[in-house]
Amino acid sequence: MHKKILIIYRLILIFGVLILFAWLLQKNIVMKGDLSLSKDFCFSSRFISNLYPEDRAGILEKDEAKNCFQRIFVEPAYFKVKIPRTFDTARVTVIYANPNQAEIKLGLLKKREYPLDWRFSLKDLQVISWEEDQGGNVWLTAEADFTVGEEHLNDHALEFFFSSPGLIGHRYQIKVKKIEVELVRSASNWSDFFRDVKNYLINKTKNVRAKFK
Repeated sequence: MHKKILIIYRLILIFGVLILFAWLLQKNIVMKGDLSLSKDFCFSSRFISNLYPEDRAGILEKDEAKNCFQRIFVEPAYFKVKIPRTFDTARVTVIYANPNQAEIKLGLLKKREYPLDWRFSLKDLQVISWEEDQGGNVWLTAEADFTVGEEHLNDHALEFFFSSPGLIGHRYQIKVKKIEVELVRSASNWSDFFRDVKNYLINKTKNVRAKFK
Protein backbone atom coordinates (compact mmCIF):
# COMPACT_ATOMS: atom_id res chain seq x y z
CA MET A 1 0.00 0.00 0.00
CA HIS A 2 2.82 2.35 0.91
CA LYS A 3 4.53 1.58 -2.41
CA LYS A 4 1.36 2.42 -4.38
CA ILE A 5 1.03 5.76 -2.60
CA LEU A 6 4.67 6.55 -3.42
CA ILE A 7 4.09 5.71 -7.11
CA ILE A 8 0.97 7.92 -7.20
CA TYR A 9 2.90 10.74 -5.52
CA ARG A 10 5.69 10.49 -8.09
CA LEU A 11 3.21 10.46 -10.98
CA ILE A 12 1.48 13.58 -9.61
CA LEU A 13 4.86 15.27 -9.20
CA ILE A 14 5.92 14.39 -12.77
CA PHE A 15 2.55 15.49 -14.16
CA GLY A 16 2.83 18.80 -12.28
CA VAL A 17 6.33 19.44 -13.63
CA LEU A 18 5.14 18.69 -17.18
CA ILE A 19 2.21 21.11 -16.80
CA LEU A 20 4.53 23.82 -15.46
CA PHE A 21 6.99 23.24 -18.31
CA ALA A 22 4.19 23.38 -20.91
CA TRP A 23 2.88 26.62 -19.36
CA LEU A 24 6.34 28.20 -19.45
CA LEU A 25 6.81 27.16 -23.09
CA GLN A 26 3.42 28.55 -24.11
CA LYS A 27 4.16 31.81 -22.29
CA ASN A 28 7.59 32.24 -23.83
CA ILE A 29 7.01 30.80 -27.30
CA VAL A 30 3.68 32.67 -27.68
CA MET A 31 2.18 30.09 -30.02
CA LYS A 32 -1.01 32.08 -30.60
CA GLY A 33 1.06 34.78 -32.31
CA ASP A 34 0.31 37.96 -30.35
CA LEU A 35 1.47 39.44 -27.07
CA SER A 36 0.22 42.56 -25.23
CA LEU A 37 2.48 44.39 -22.79
CA SER A 38 1.67 47.45 -20.69
CA LYS A 39 3.62 49.89 -18.52
CA ASP A 40 1.72 52.12 -16.09
CA PHE A 41 4.28 54.31 -14.35
CA CYS A 42 2.49 53.80 -11.02
CA PHE A 43 3.71 50.18 -11.09
CA SER A 44 6.90 48.38 -12.06
CA SER A 45 6.96 46.14 -15.12
CA ARG A 46 9.24 43.19 -15.80
CA PHE A 47 8.85 43.74 -19.55
CA ILE A 48 8.89 47.51 -20.14
CA SER A 49 11.57 49.60 -18.46
CA ASN A 50 11.41 53.12 -17.05
CA LEU A 51 12.74 55.92 -19.24
CA TYR A 52 16.51 56.41 -19.19
CA PRO A 53 19.24 57.70 -18.91
CA GLU A 54 18.84 59.69 -15.68
CA ASP A 55 20.26 62.91 -17.12
CA ARG A 56 17.54 63.00 -19.80
CA ALA A 57 14.50 61.61 -17.97
CA GLY A 58 13.41 62.58 -14.47
CA ILE A 59 12.50 60.40 -11.53
CA LEU A 60 9.07 58.82 -11.17
CA GLU A 61 6.49 61.39 -10.08
CA LYS A 62 2.85 61.40 -8.97
CA ASP A 63 0.67 64.50 -9.25
CA GLU A 64 -2.45 65.61 -7.34
CA ALA A 65 -4.66 63.84 -9.89
CA LYS A 66 -2.78 60.59 -9.05
CA ASN A 67 -1.12 60.39 -12.45
CA CYS A 68 2.26 58.66 -12.33
CA PHE A 69 4.77 59.72 -14.98
CA GLN A 70 8.35 60.51 -15.95
CA ARG A 71 9.43 63.80 -17.48
CA ILE A 72 11.68 63.97 -20.55
CA PHE A 73 14.04 66.97 -20.36
CA VAL A 74 16.60 66.02 -23.01
CA GLU A 75 16.19 63.86 -26.08
CA PRO A 76 16.61 61.09 -26.94
CA ALA A 77 15.17 59.29 -23.92
CA TYR A 78 14.97 55.49 -24.15
CA PHE A 79 12.92 52.56 -22.88
CA LYS A 80 13.41 48.83 -23.41
CA VAL A 81 10.79 46.19 -24.12
CA LYS A 82 11.94 42.69 -23.15
CA ILE A 83 10.34 40.02 -25.31
CA PRO A 84 10.42 36.20 -24.99
CA ARG A 85 10.88 35.63 -28.75
CA THR A 86 10.96 37.46 -32.06
CA PHE A 87 7.88 39.10 -33.57
CA ASP A 88 7.04 40.63 -36.94
CA THR A 89 5.35 43.92 -36.01
CA ALA A 90 4.84 46.12 -32.96
CA ARG A 91 2.26 48.82 -32.32
CA VAL A 92 3.41 51.17 -29.58
CA THR A 93 0.78 53.31 -27.83
CA VAL A 94 1.93 56.14 -25.57
CA ILE A 95 -0.10 58.35 -23.22
CA TYR A 96 1.75 61.60 -22.61
CA ALA A 97 1.34 65.31 -21.88
CA ASN A 98 2.96 67.77 -24.28
CA PRO A 99 1.75 71.23 -23.13
CA ASN A 100 4.20 73.14 -25.32
CA GLN A 101 3.29 71.07 -28.40
CA ALA A 102 6.91 70.11 -29.01
CA GLU A 103 7.56 67.94 -32.04
CA ILE A 104 7.89 64.34 -30.85
CA LYS A 105 8.70 61.13 -32.69
CA LEU A 106 9.28 57.54 -31.63
CA GLY A 107 12.29 55.57 -32.80
CA LEU A 108 13.46 51.95 -32.69
CA LEU A 109 17.13 51.01 -32.64
CA LYS A 110 18.43 48.22 -34.82
CA LYS A 111 20.78 45.52 -33.56
CA ARG A 112 24.16 47.02 -32.74
CA GLU A 113 26.96 45.45 -34.76
CA TYR A 114 29.50 47.51 -32.77
CA PRO A 115 29.24 49.82 -29.70
CA LEU A 116 28.70 53.07 -31.65
CA ASP A 117 26.22 51.58 -34.13
CA TRP A 118 23.17 53.89 -34.02
CA ARG A 119 21.04 52.68 -36.92
CA PHE A 120 17.33 53.18 -36.26
CA SER A 121 13.88 53.75 -37.75
CA LEU A 122 11.90 56.84 -36.75
CA LYS A 123 8.11 57.26 -36.84
CA ASP A 124 5.63 60.05 -36.15
CA LEU A 125 3.37 59.51 -33.15
CA GLN A 126 -0.19 59.70 -34.47
CA VAL A 127 -2.57 61.18 -31.88
CA ILE A 128 -5.79 59.15 -31.71
CA SER A 129 -7.46 60.68 -28.64
CA TRP A 130 -7.00 63.03 -25.70
CA GLU A 131 -8.47 63.76 -22.28
CA GLU A 132 -8.11 66.45 -19.62
CA ASP A 133 -7.72 65.42 -15.98
CA GLN A 134 -8.84 67.23 -12.83
CA GLY A 135 -5.52 69.04 -12.59
CA GLY A 136 -5.88 70.57 -16.06
CA ASN A 137 -3.32 68.30 -17.71
CA VAL A 138 -4.19 67.27 -21.26
CA TRP A 139 -3.10 63.67 -21.87
CA LEU A 140 -2.66 62.61 -25.49
CA THR A 141 -2.92 59.02 -26.64
CA ALA A 142 -0.78 58.38 -29.71
CA GLU A 143 0.57 55.36 -31.54
CA ALA A 144 3.18 54.27 -34.06
CA ASP A 145 3.67 50.99 -35.95
CA PHE A 146 7.04 49.33 -36.44
CA THR A 147 8.40 46.35 -38.30
CA VAL A 148 10.44 44.35 -35.81
CA GLY A 149 12.43 41.16 -35.96
CA GLU A 150 15.78 39.59 -35.19
CA GLU A 151 17.55 42.59 -36.73
CA HIS A 152 16.10 44.84 -33.99
CA LEU A 153 16.94 42.76 -30.92
CA ASN A 154 19.57 44.03 -28.49
CA ASP A 155 20.07 41.61 -25.57
CA HIS A 156 16.64 40.04 -26.17
CA ALA A 157 14.92 43.43 -26.05
CA LEU A 158 13.53 46.07 -28.39
CA GLU A 159 15.04 49.47 -27.58
CA PHE A 160 12.76 52.43 -28.36
CA PHE A 161 13.43 56.14 -27.89
CA PHE A 162 11.60 59.46 -27.88
CA SER A 163 13.01 62.12 -30.19
CA SER A 164 12.09 65.79 -29.76
CA PRO A 165 14.77 68.09 -31.26
CA GLY A 166 13.28 71.35 -29.93
CA LEU A 167 13.11 70.15 -26.34
CA ILE A 168 16.44 71.53 -25.11
CA GLY A 169 16.47 74.85 -26.96
CA HIS A 170 12.98 75.82 -25.81
CA ARG A 171 13.29 74.19 -22.36
CA TYR A 172 10.16 72.16 -22.95
CA GLN A 173 9.17 69.09 -20.97
CA ILE A 174 7.15 66.04 -21.94
CA LYS A 175 5.42 63.81 -19.38
CA VAL A 176 5.03 60.12 -20.24
CA LYS A 177 2.26 58.39 -18.29
CA LYS A 178 1.74 55.00 -19.94
CA ILE A 179 3.28 52.77 -22.62
CA GLU A 180 1.53 49.84 -24.29
CA VAL A 181 3.06 47.49 -26.87
CA GLU A 182 1.09 45.09 -29.09
CA LEU A 183 3.39 42.49 -30.67
CA VAL A 184 2.26 40.28 -33.56
CA ARG A 185 3.76 37.33 -35.42
CA SER A 186 2.41 34.42 -37.41
CA ALA A 187 0.82 31.81 -35.14
CA SER A 188 3.02 28.75 -34.57
CA ASN A 189 2.00 25.41 -35.97
CA TRP A 190 3.26 21.99 -34.90
CA SER A 191 5.98 21.99 -37.56
CA ASP A 192 7.40 25.12 -35.90
CA PHE A 193 6.92 23.92 -32.34
CA PHE A 194 10.09 21.88 -31.86
CA ARG A 195 12.22 24.54 -33.54
CA ASP A 196 10.74 27.16 -31.21
CA VAL A 197 11.38 24.94 -28.18
CA LYS A 198 14.98 24.43 -29.28
CA ASN A 199 15.55 28.18 -29.70
CA TYR A 200 13.90 28.87 -26.33
CA LEU A 201 16.15 26.39 -24.53
CA ILE A 202 19.25 27.73 -26.30
CA ASN A 203 18.42 31.31 -25.28
CA LYS A 204 17.77 30.23 -21.68
CA THR A 205 21.11 28.41 -21.57
CA LYS A 206 22.92 31.50 -22.92
CA ASN A 207 21.26 33.67 -20.26
CA VAL A 208 22.32 31.32 -17.47
CA ARG A 209 25.90 31.22 -18.73
CA ALA A 210 25.99 35.02 -19.01
CA LYS A 211 24.96 35.40 -15.35
CA PHE A 212 27.86 33.26 -14.16
CA LYS A 213 30.55 34.96 -16.25
